[in-house]
Amino acid sequence: ALNSGLCSTAARARIFRRPCGTLFVRGNATGGEIDLSDAVFILSYLFASASAPACIDAADVDDSGDLDLADPVRLLNYLFASGDPPPAPFPDRGADPTADAIPCDAEP
Repeated sequence: ALNSGLCSTAARARIFRRPCGTLFVRGNATGGEIDLSDAVFILSYLFASASAPACIDAADVDDSGDLDLADPVRLLNYLFASGDPPPAPFPDRGADPTADAIPCDAEP
């Protein structure tokens, strides 16, 4: 289900809209620039018992609501084979516009 990703804040009879939740860039599992290290980090988490990303939702590259092999594959396809970019929030930081159970406890 889609939501606006915005929360309302009332201040002096005006309503301001601001992003809800932790802000992140989809595909940026390690912080810094999105690159090969993000795909390697996701693969290490999935298959080598590495620590979880600070923002698991950022590692859900295809925004399927599941963190699986399709996520690093999609990122590699985008980076090296002119594949589709990750869905929002991408390429700029933002809140997740889709409701799912994947957490984002901290900015990567």
